[in-house]
Amino acid sequence: MIAEIRPSPDDWTTQLKRYLEENILPEDTTEAKRIKYSSTRYTILNGKLYRKGFSKALQRCVAGNEANQILKDVHSGVCGNHTGGKSLALKILRQGFYWPTLFAEAQRFTESCETYQRIANDIRQPPELLRSLTSPWPFAMWGLDLIGPMPTGAKGGAKHAIVAVEYFTKWVEAEALVHITEANTTNFVKKNILYRFRISSIIITDNETQFDSNKFREMCEEHKITNYYASPAHPQTNGQTEAINK
Repeated sequence: MIAEIRPSPDDWTTQLKRYLEENILPEDTTEAKRIKYSSTRYTILNGKLYRKGFSKALQRCVAGNEANQILKDVHSGVCGNHTGGKSLALKILRQGFYWPTLFAEAQRFTESCETYQRIANDIRQPPELLRSLTSPWPFAMWGLDLIGPMPTGAKGGAKHAIVAVEYFTKWVEAEALVHITEANTTNFVKKNILYRFRISSIIITDNETQFDSNKFREMCEEHKITNYYASPAHPQTNGQTEAINK
């Protein structure tokens, strides 16, 4: 059946609902063909229009003031976090709502949000000069890291481990530990690196207190070892060891 339909200008659901409920299409043949083709992705439940999502979950179709209220609630409501446009649109989809211009409207909405504009481009980490750390020869540079506690201990009740990775050859040294102390970490370096291979030039660690202790620093100073510490904000500095630990 063909009939002239004049939907409200802000309600895109009217023609789809009219076709699905009453099998009525617009007089314009091009528009009628578009509605008929689009209708395969929609269904009516309890008088409301729903879009069939790719995950088979249904998304309720909204328009006009209701869509604007959803944008406002998700962006800056009780649980809102003044997120960006794309993130806002995806959150709305996950909440089970849909309308065709969602992404464009979410972008415009965030651009008009004073709070978002104030914090969007903030630099979260202080700028630092980047340095490329490369090992000039075998056993010159090592990365150290501590892992644990493990869910089940090894023989002797060891639930921790210290791991060392040589950056040039990727050689790995590791030892299980019952307790993580500055004495244990210092002795591990002496026994497994300095005495077995050679005195290294560089040791890279994180900011664990066992690596930042007087005992560990004194050992490095005694053997003229440069110690680099990876910051918590950029643990990739010790990325070689972090990769082995995975």
